[in-house]
Amino acid sequence: MFKKIDHVVLIHGFGTSSENVWFPWLHRELESRGIRVTAPTMPNALRPDYKTWMRLGKPIAEGWSSRTLVIGHSLGGAFALRLLQHHAKSRLAGVILVSPLFAANFSVKPLIEFFQQPIDWKLLRKRARRVQIIHAKDDPLVPFDHGMRYAEALNGELHLFSKGSHFHQRKLPFLLKTLLPYIE
Repeated sequence: MFKKIDHVVLIHGFGTSSENVWFPWLHRELESRGIRVTAPTMPNALRPDYKTWMRLGKPIAEGWSSRTLVIGHSLGGAFALRLLQHHAKSRLAGVILVSPLFAANFSVKPLIEFFQQPIDWKLLRKRARRVQIIHAKDDPLVPFDHGMRYAEALNGELHLFSKGSHFHQRKLPFLLKTLLPYIE
């Protein structure tokens, strides 16, 4: 079921960067295991521009292969799926969405623009061998039903925690445990 990987792409969300939360920790953990990591910091994370992010993300997604695993946090999960739909040329080993935003749950124009873009769920189900969603019931920013919606739409496996908030911790051991079968 798990396809071995040699590349992980980490995509941050709204208001953060690849230098925050668990991204640096996971980056080090993966590199210490011989996995190449790509973790771009997208511009203007507090006012993300969909077209700019897609333009900058396109060359990254075009380099994804069957041995790539993509991990997106919050808005980064929604963005990762749009890159997968529009620019990936290979079927990925997997996608892991952490506290993924399914729709703009508050009226911020840049967020609304991200979610005005149509999603081809049937195509996305074919573009990744496995999809896993990690979400917490006590997430104050993204209701946990967003994770449930992604699980249903993508035939994904939902890992639902009672506590975890929006997973802004410095380390996220469960995420590492979730992706180890792709490495070992």
